Amino acid sequence: NKRIFDFFIEAAKDIEENSDVYIATGHGADEFNDLDVKCIYNDKYSETNMLYTLWNSLKHINIKDRSLFVSYSDIIFPSDTFSKISTKNEMTIAVDTRWEPNYVGRTLHGIDQCEKCLIDSDNNLLTCSKKLPFQNSLYSEYLGILYIPSILTLQIKEKLDQVFSRKYLPNPFMFSDSLKQSYITDFLSYLVCQGSKIQCVDIIDKWFEIDTEQDVINAQKILK
Repeated sequence: NKRIFDFFIEAAKDIEENSDVYIATGHGADEFNDLDVKCIYNDKYSETNMLYTLWNSLKHINIKDRSLFVSYSDIIFPSDTFSKISTKNEMTIAVDTRWEPNYVGRTLHGIDQCEKCLIDSDNNLLTCSKKLPFQNSLYSEYLGILYIPSILTLQIKEKLDQVFSRKYLPNPFMFSDSLKQSYITDFLSYLVCQGSKIQCVDIIDKWFEIDTEQDVINAQKILK
């Protein structure tokens, strides 16, 4: 008897009772009218992707001296996940090192959609993308949850502004065919190439991505 978005509300309250919650909307924006959250509409949602949506959203949020959690909206996860990835003053992402069983029998959203992460021995991110070749058996999966501590939020926003200020929207960006269709994983890989350090925290608890009705059924079995 929960909506997917209820998991985000619980996680935000687990960090701080008065956390501000924003949701980036596009198609189906009116579905969130009954929620006590701030909505930021991306009027170019039909022609853009995650990274553009994040950039558009941050233009409407005062992030100075504030920590920031960025999360996909189609996942369910334990409410303490935000706490687990925010223990250091470093950019941190949530990953799953035991991700492959989640795709067993998942025929409508297959393993080719896994956002694979390559991580070094110190749990630092090296690169991530669903387009990484499957020959490497040491991948983890990016859950879609990113933490940026307050000391870095303005710096990261400036880097994102720099990327989009070049007006290369039709041009390729990292693993994507165009900047306007790029993913957050492209930006994470870009930051690593620029010298940024991104820590990875393994989330061993029950979490699941919901993309199809088949995923709903599988998630219900896992969460029993």
